Amino acid sequence: MNINTHPFHISICVPVYNRPVLTLKSLKSISNQTIKPFEIIVLDDHSTEDMSEVEKYCKINKFTYIRNSKNLGLIENINETISYTKGNYWCILHNDDILSPYYVEECQKFLHQYPNYDIWATNGCAIDSEDKIIGEFRFFNKDFTIKKKEGFKLLYKNGYNVFLSIIGSTVYKTSFIKNHLFDTTWGNEADLDNALNFLSKYDIKYVDTPIYFTRLHEEQESRANKLTLKRVIENINNKISLYNKYSTRFSINNFLIPIYSIHLLQLMIKYKVSLKDALSILKISKRKKEIFYSICYILMLILFTLRHRILFIFHKKVISRYLSSDYFNSK
Repeated sequence: MNINTHPFHISICVPVYNRPVLTLKSLKSISNQTIKPFEIIVLDDHSTEDMSEVEKYCKINKFTYIRNSKNLGLIENINETISYTKGNYWCILHNDDILSPYYVEECQKFLHQYPNYDIWATNGCAIDSEDKIIGEFRFFNKDFTIKKKEGFKLLYKNGYNVFLSIIGSTVYKTSFIKNHLFDTTWGNEADLDNALNFLSKYDIKYVDTPIYFTRLHEEQESRANKLTLKRVIENINNKISLYNKYSTRFSINNFLIPIYSIHLLQLMIKYKVSLKDALSILKISKRKKEIFYSICYILMLILFTLRHRILFIFHKKVISRYLSSDYFNSK
């Protein structure tokens, strides 16, 4: 296959709100692709910071730059990028993340190799403010078909509570995602809503290729206690409501234990909430059985985290190649 001429029209959409310096880093990672995407759409959600350099960069590089007349919020802005998409594959780049230079090239390879899907999830990785690789969100150590319903159980058993980085490192057929827009009523948990829905209805192809890099930095709301306790509780309630919404689709015992356990730790350690209040917020009864399961899951999560950290140490060299010219030169 001549990958340069094969008609995989990949649209990369960048929803933007403020952070002009990080946005430029994100856009430069698109400019540096070994194969240019079909289109790049930058949708500015009525930023309050000076985005003139971003707009100028888009104009010079022939990216489509659109500024909303009012602020829509993240999820609605993402839906807007989908509506503008003309390519037959849609993916998103958050304006504080970056892509491997081989992102489009590798996407074209797996789209050709695994054509009979609507959703492809890749191995997402974590970088710091200096672009250094500090972790990864790796589901499996090989390409893998996540079968509907059964795939959810497998991910559940492996210690995941989010299951798919469904917005960031995921590629969709445009015709599919246009019929499955994100539900704005769930706020920032709209991706979890779609993830649980997709896992219950569709087979998803996981591709063990580290080509999307999520930046963990202090400007994020979720870090450095920037989220108020009120917002945290709102997010937790949304998550629990979503898991309850989809619980009948998955025959799993103690379905909510992972989400309870993780947020129990979050509330007590990060937000200094008492055990009694945390149990009340999470609507966990004081029955010994539920608390016992929660403690067991926390211990399991710690073991899985250690395992992933050990695997990451050995896999880091492979990941690094996807951010450097060494990978390209050795192919």
